[in-house]
Amino acid sequence: MIISDLKIGAAYRKGEGKSDSIPSTIDVNMITNIGVILDHEADAPKDSFLKWQEELGIPDRDFTILTCKDKRLKTDVFEGLVFTMQDLGWNGKIKNGEVEEFLKRPFDVLVSFTKHDNKLAALLVSLSHARLKVGRNTEKYSDMFDLMISTDADEAAVFLKELKKYLQYLIKQHNEQIHRHGSSFDHSFY
Repeated sequence: MIISDLKIGAAYRKGEGKSDSIPSTIDVNMITNIGVILDHEADAPKDSFLKWQEELGIPDRDFTILTCKDKRLKTDVFEGLVFTMQDLGWNGKIKNGEVEEFLKRPFDVLVSFTKHDNKLAALLVSLSHARLKVGRNTEKYSDMFDLMISTDADEAAVFLKELKKYLQYLIKQHNEQIHRHGSSFDHSFY
């Protein structure tokens, strides 16, 4: 546990200022690239997010799910993108190329739907270049998120319903602002 905390602390120090290079604003015209960070606990949240992807009409190449796990298993090859403590060097350097690529992607929206105390997920959110970072309501990591939604860990469908409402609100506000300036915008996937 202490070594894990040291690794994560080193990773935070290495990444200081990284995510500040892209402003934390969302261009509602282009919500086409979404990243999702989940726990390893159950498949139900993953299924809810995949259904949400389908509803939004986002192609697989623009919708990436990363799962944080305690340990890597042999079956993880079939699980998709996985991040574990083993992927973090003693000096805080991420040793998994796929996770490094995930962090480099400038997601329009990054959603972290994890336990409140998931340090690996918190590290990924803090290092991400996402324009809008959304997570479950937590006091511990509140400064990392642009939007926090209060739901339990087993309420992925409720979380996504609320997120959709907030995104619709942002789009409506954006449309009203554009309308006042003489142009229009129609966002088709909502």
